[in-house]
Amino acid sequence: PGRTTAQIALGWIEKHRERPFFFFLHLYEPHSPYEPPEPFASRHRSPYDGEVAAADAAIGEFLSGLERLGLYDRALVVFLSDHGEGLGQHGEEEHGVLLYRETLRVPLLVKLPRSKRAGQTVEAPVALTDLFPTIARLVGIRTPPGLAGRALLDGEPPAGSSGHYSETY
Repeated sequence: PGRTTAQIALGWIEKHRERPFFFFLHLYEPHSPYEPPEPFASRHRSPYDGEVAAADAAIGEFLSGLERLGLYDRALVVFLSDHGEGLGQHGEEEHGVLLYRETLRVPLLVKLPRSKRAGQTVEAPVALTDLFPTIARLVGIRTPPGLAGRALLDGEPPAGSSGHYSETY
């Protein structure tokens, strides 16, 4: 469960907080079968919405833990999803068959250290392949030549993207 995963993550981070580190926190919620824990199951009509709320609470507790440890202000935090869900749109209940906006457009939130550029929104589409070059640039690591993606935050992404790759079965 997401809450348990976040608690384990904070335990590891607390032990390693004296040195620079990279931590990837992955929550499985929301994923089918949608079975949110209480109190989220009772608060939401849709089990999917309940799982979204449970994941939101777990992330909130994780970020509060970073604050408690004195790490939040100096941390680079990237929040994203690997895919969306069809939720009945276009006849697809979940994901993996169709390539519609519901499954392709995902959240991408970046919190820079010391709230640099807080509140700024970029409207142009970006790709998840842009994350590695972006994180590498922010922490001062060179990326290999020929790598897919581009470093974001150096300026606005170019208007009229050349397209983004997606595939399905």
